[in-house]
Amino acid sequence: MTTTIKQIIKRDGLQEPFTPSKIENAVLKAYIATGQTECLQEAKTVTMGVLGRIDQEVISVEEVQDLVESELMKVQPEVAKRYILYREWRNTERQKKSELKRNLDGIVTIDSNDVNLSNANMSSHTPAGR
Repeated sequence: MTTTIKQIIKRDGLQEPFTPSKIENAVLKAYIATGQTECLQEAKTVTMGVLGRIDQEVISVEEVQDLVESELMKVQPEVAKRYILYREWRNTERQKKSELKRNLDGIVTIDSNDVNLSNANMSSHTPAGR
């Protein structure tokens, strides 16, 4: 099957060439997480179902993941559950990482750091003050 999809929009907004094998790998991992090891054909079938539902040249990662969930729910609800749980866990981890980065950026920012202030007293703007 030839797909019309040419680009995928990643979470950071960047676009990259669309790679159907990434969908198949994710589906395969969800099957394996449920203890099913002989599932390559099922993963291919789900992938083809997802590709068959996409009718645009550019699509986001989230839209693809929603389609994968939908296709898995049709054929293997238990595998879909694992896929959904893993997806939610990754979103939570991603959010934690971005919050930590935001906090570290706030500590390290030179503009609001006491180094640039005329008064050298302890301030909440410095790492020592936090």
